[in-house]
Amino acid sequence: MLKAKRLKAKSQKVNWIIVWCIVGLGNPGDQYQSTRHNIGFNLIDLLSTRWRIPVDQSGSNYVFGSGNRRNNPVLLVKPMTFMNRSGDAVKRILRDPEVDSKKTLIVLDDFYLPLGKMRLRYKGGDGGHNGLGSIIEVIGSEDVPRLRVGIGEADANWMDYVLEPFSTKERDIIDETLDNAVKAVDSILSVGVEKSMNRWNC
Repeated sequence: MLKAKRLKAKSQKVNWIIVWCIVGLGNPGDQYQSTRHNIGFNLIDLLSTRWRIPVDQSGSNYVFGSGNRRNNPVLLVKPMTFMNRSGDAVKRILRDPEVDSKKTLIVLDDFYLPLGKMRLRYKGGDGGHNGLGSIIEVIGSEDVPRLRVGIGEADANWMDYVLEPFSTKERDIIDETLDNAVKAVDSILSVGVEKSMNRWNC
């Protein structure tokens, strides 16, 4: 994945440099690009542009880009498994010795949050989100940071709701929220998840 940087201690053991891995959840395919469920993909696209890290490399079931940001090696990742099997892609990524679940930030939509609100946590349950649930089940741990982005509260027909596009007015709010999400991820790279929670949980 990344060309490994190895630091050899006196014991001759190899210590891997652990990267920050940003995984945006969504569904592959042009028909899903602008839907509420693809807010994670949207953020990866924005980070790719702002940080000048092209997401143009292919893994077995994901696409990714690698680079550096704020003196941190980073990976930008989009699973290609469809939402409900996101864990399959994350499990594959975590096989790399440079990737650790505690430095793997999952970005996802949340229809329990009002439109444009964000919630950053360093661990916890899936909150009813099938993509995050798949990840927790496959890796066998809830110790994975996540950034939830509110897409507006859904009614009983939530399965249709998450696959709808945003209205023009909603899109303006979401675009502003994504700008803030970029700043939140930058904060995570600089000071970590817990300190960033105080600033970006609005």
